[in-house]
Amino acid sequence: MTPVNRVFAAQLAGLPVFGPDGESIGKVRDLVAGLRLDQQPPRVLGLVLELATRRRVFVPMLRVTSIEPNAVTLGTGSVNMRQFHQRPNEVLVLGQLTDAHARLARTDTRVTVVDAAMEPTRTRDWVLAKLAVRERTGRLGLTRRRSSLHVLPWSDIAGLGLTDLSGQPQGAGQLLMLFDTMRPVDIAATVRDLPVKRRHEVADSMDDERLADVLEELPEDDQKELLSYLPEERAADILEAMNPDDAADLLGELAPADQNRLLELMEPEESGPVKRLLSYSSNTAGGLMTSEPVVLTPDTTIAEALAHIRNPDLPPALATMVFVCRPPTETPTGRSW
Repeated sequence: MTPVNRVFAAQLAGLPVFGPDGESIGKVRDLVAGLRLDQQPPRVLGLVLELATRRRVFVPMLRVTSIEPNAVTLGTGSVNMRQFHQRPNEVLVLGQLTDAHARLARTDTRVTVVDAAMEPTRTRDWVLAKLAVRERTGRLGLTRRRSSLHVLPWSDIAGLGLTDLSGQPQGAGQLLMLFDTMRPVDIAATVRDLPVKRRHEVADSMDDERLADVLEELPEDDQKELLSYLPEERAADILEAMNPDDAADLLGELAPADQNRLLELMEPEESGPVKRLLSYSSNTAGGLMTSEPVVLTPDTTIAEALAHIRNPDLPPALATMVFVCRPPTETPTGRSW
């Protein structure tokens, strides 16, 4: 392994991973560490990689031969394709440890974990030797953004046991900063891997538009679980921010009473297209189509058409289909882009 003295977890997030012959394997999404009962630094067990197929797999640290600023290299091009599942004694460094509330062991000063640094040992193991923390102040224990960042030994920080991490309320600021450069589909995959408590904290911290984008990429069961967790007023706001066909699909899986209650909380202009889609059976053309297609007139130039489909707010599925027709271009069941 290339000699490296210290690697911060946030620096690894999103780095491409290659095999010994330069073949692309995936990207780093998190680190897995095994927490201990004593105050000794936890051992870094391995990396969570996201493959091109979006499957997340575990790679032991012993497979890693080098860590560079722009890439990670493995000693083998083959990885275990089994879906990653977190074990009870494990912690996701980025997903769970960052933003955790802790305290300085000697002074009891309250701090928030901003990042974690792993360092190699003489036995070829890696341990979470250092933590980057900021002081929390005031009755609410808020982290001051301008407060000094301190990098301290793991043994100097208390309150990071499994019980602490699974029970304490926790912000999501550092994790959301990592999400800024990720696509909604990748964020959804990360959120799925988080424990339920942490998943809810991330949802609480996300703005409505971003959470709507992520919710559209989650499997049906995860969508329902997250929607049921949200307060009804916010759940209605999230549904308004979703594409009508996605919102209709999600509402269609709810009990009629829950469905009607959320529709009543939505603004009429937003709930109207959703209600129309819900009136169709899910296996009919009406139930499968969208109410917001891209509709252009025959005199639209190619440049204008490309500008339409490059709209970042336009879902990729809609951007792949452009309808050209004479006026009127408004659809009878919704609006066009």
